[in-house]
Amino acid sequence: NASTNLLPFTNIYSLSKYQFSEYGKLYANKYNIEFINLKLELFYGRDQPKDNFIPCIIDRLERNKVINLSSGTQKRDMIHISDVVSAFKYILYYDTHAGFQEYIVGTGEKHTIKETVLFLKDKLKSTSKITFEYNTEYRETSIEGRLISDIGHQIKYTWHKGLESIIFT
Repeated sequence: NASTNLLPFTNIYSLSKYQFSEYGKLYANKYNIEFINLKLELFYGRDQPKDNFIPCIIDRLERNKVINLSSGTQKRDMIHISDVVSAFKYILYYDTHAGFQEYIVGTGEKHTIKETVLFLKDKLKSTSKITFEYNTEYRETSIEGRLISDIGHQIKYTWHKGLESIIFT
């Protein structure tokens, strides 16, 4: 199951992902089947919809538009889509056992939204005015769980290299 690492009651999407994984856990334990739940961190890549966070910020920075954000202090683990696909392939061939298994698909590093946006602004040489005081809700992620790298999966893109790969290609 492709799930999310957002907390369950963040929104309808995260709640539905959480509930489905709980059904998977119940069935895996009751019927001794294998159920693997992959909790995806914030992933990004080329050709994402423009309303997703990273592409939206890049688009606004490229056009030197004003950007109003929350304080930007929340931390997120951001992973390149090719590393997500690689994790799926890895888990398909990994020797797991019957029962419920759950892994976080992320890099293991969390960076603040502010750090991320300022990094992108610098790399794009944008003149956008950015405000980090906008009063808005922000999403928190779970802090519990095993990273898929704990069972041997290797991340190809570091945080900086991954973001650079989508803005300079």
